[in-house]
Amino acid sequence: MLEENDNLTIYDSTAQFEAEIRPLLDQITIKMKAYRIPFLFCAAVRNGEKREEPKKGRGKAKTKAEAEAEAAEEPAGEPEIVTEYEYEGNFCESNGIVLADDKLTDFLRITCGFKVMPVQDEEEAYTLTMPGESIEMDYGDEGIDEINAILAGVEDPG
Repeated sequence: MLEENDNLTIYDSTAQFEAEIRPLLDQITIKMKAYRIPFLFCAAVRNGEKREEPKKGRGKAKTKAEAEAEAAEEPAGEPEIVTEYEYEGNFCESNGIVLADDKLTDFLRITCGFKVMPVQDEEEAYTLTMPGESIEMDYGDEGIDEINAILAGVEDPG
């Protein structure tokens, strides 16, 4: 069921995905891996109010007063809308495959939270990296101290 909410489409196709699409995706994944074909599958299966994470382990039951106090701490206002994705993939690195233009790794980085920025020309290009990798950047006329200060939020590294 689709519903509009402040220009956002609210829907939940999680059950349909799990029942009808997941089995097909599993079959495709088996074939892609068997033939060593790198791929990335991404589907936005739900767009709606943020779900409460289930608490793990056994906790003691809350009293009515504790539950009311916890509810009072929650911020009032509009609920947060989130998009939930399902991913599947077979990546080059895990297969020892080297591509001339590895867009799959770039797409994977986007799924991990990296933002895409347009590049004016090749001299301005830099390589986005995953945590723990090194960064290759052309700093141009900027000094490394000034760039680090900008990244840290300091206005004048002076």
